[in-house]
Amino acid sequence: MDFAKGSVRLRVQPFSSSRPSNPPPRLQARPTSRWVLPKWLVACGWAFHAFSRAGRARAWHVCRSLTRLMANDARHHPSALRNRGPILEVLQDVLADKSAKEGHVLEIGSGSGCHAEHFAPNFPKLQWQPSEYVQEGNTSVLKDIDEVTSSIPNVRRAVALDASAAWADWPSQVREFEGQFTAVYLSNITHISPWKVTCGIVAGASEALENGGLLIIYGPFKVNGEFTTESNADFDKSLRSRNPEWGYRDIDEICAEAKKNGLQFEGKREMPANNFLLTFSKTK
Repeated sequence: MDFAKGSVRLRVQPFSSSRPSNPPPRLQARPTSRWVLPKWLVACGWAFHAFSRAGRARAWHVCRSLTRLMANDARHHPSALRNRGPILEVLQDVLADKSAKEGHVLEIGSGSGCHAEHFAPNFPKLQWQPSEYVQEGNTSVLKDIDEVTSSIPNVRRAVALDASAAWADWPSQVREFEGQFTAVYLSNITHISPWKVTCGIVAGASEALENGGLLIIYGPFKVNGEFTTESNADFDKSLRSRNPEWGYRDIDEICAEAKKNGLQFEGKREMPANNFLLTFSKTK
């Protein structure tokens, strides 16, 4: 049977129960009594059907987690997103022996929760305690951290912490684990805060850490009284123009403060973008 419109013709062959020796051309009409689905679509359908209910739930959870992570990335500072990968590699090395058992990690100055979100899942036996300095009772920053880390089972709710305060004034959620912390970690704090904050962190870490526990400090520093790059010197000048109490600290100054509080300098790791990662262990 032929249907013609203008110069275009379409031939429709009558349906036959016998399979033709040669398949009809793609332009010829298929029998209306059968649906012809692409093989890839059929395969996907069977694969999905083969999933158990738990399997589908896990797949959905993974999709939701990925979506949440993509949304969280927009909250975080680009530099925090860039440096958390290299920092994690070093943490996995320095905490290799300690992370095999249950313990606690205190993060000082958690910011948006960028590092807690990335680090904590890689240390499932360590309970991660985020904290942040809160000005004038503005606890929204703590809520933001909690929103980022709420789906991570080994991250506690963030607490307000003024690290320059005496240990007795640190939050009770921290002090209840006095002498039990596996590590105290901070990133990019010492150069954008007064020197008393660094002193308070070192003194507080001495109280918080278990014997052999580690104080881990990441950021830019001077080495032997000198800036490592001209750009660091320029940035230090910019910081001090904004606040005379800010500025790059010399590694030797931090080591001296740590020694006064029973913390032994274990060494420094050179990191990308002219930064260092310093580690100190509790010896007393």
